[in-house]
Amino acid sequence: MDFVADAEARRQRYAELFAAHALLDRTIAEVYDANREKPRVRTTPEEVCAFLFGKATKTLDAIRVLCESGFGQDAVILTRSLVNLVINLWYIGGEPEERTKDYIAAGRKARRDYLERFPGRPGRLPPLDPDWEEVKQRGKRWNDVNIQMRAKGSPLDDTYHEVYRYGSSLEHSDSWSGNQYVGPRDGETFLINHGPSDDLVGIALGSALQTMTILMEVLYRAFSITERERLDVLLAEFKRLKNFKPTGSG
Repeated sequence: MDFVADAEARRQRYAELFAAHALLDRTIAEVYDANREKPRVRTTPEEVCAFLFGKATKTLDAIRVLCESGFGQDAVILTRSLVNLVINLWYIGGEPEERTKDYIAAGRKARRDYLERFPGRPGRLPPLDPDWEEVKQRGKRWNDVNIQMRAKGSPLDDTYHEVYRYGSSLEHSDSWSGNQYVGPRDGETFLINHGPSDDLVGIALGSALQTMTILMEVLYRAFSITERERLDVLLAEFKRLKNFKPTGSG
């Protein structure tokens, strides 16, 4: 399989969606350049927003590479992860100070639990902090609000039900998702579809575009960015592409 040639052909079939992703990249860069004095990390909620945005942009690049290469199912799994990240950030934004502390505490608790079970991998088990009881309480409070509950009231509520839950089927390899890899049957034999294809490429690209656009909304709020012209152009492009069909799809 010539992945390079195949990827180029797929970029042509999904040219409008890949062009929208290029617009997203330009918008992110332009917003940053136009607001260089504003994105300063002065508080812990801002720090969380900043490093999760960094994680999101890297995940977005991985989604595009997978889509270009014809691995739409795997791209949807990463899109699910992206949706999870943005839902969490939107939820934190409702009560930034308290929920940031809960979010960080849940991570600290999970890391300690892991290192207690697997010492030294990765890193040493640190001494117990004086505030460990508070960490456990805050971590429990974060985990007690599941992702579906966090999604309610956010712009990603519908996306949670459509993309996150569908991606869960693929991630957990249940029988629903597994059936996608079975080709035509001929008596007792059947084909296994494990090669590159256009399957779910459009869903992954479109959902990732929507999710990152909402993440831009989160950044605007977190860093008090008021100029919305570039973001509105991106939103309009996403709405225009909602019924996009790839070239040759019929």
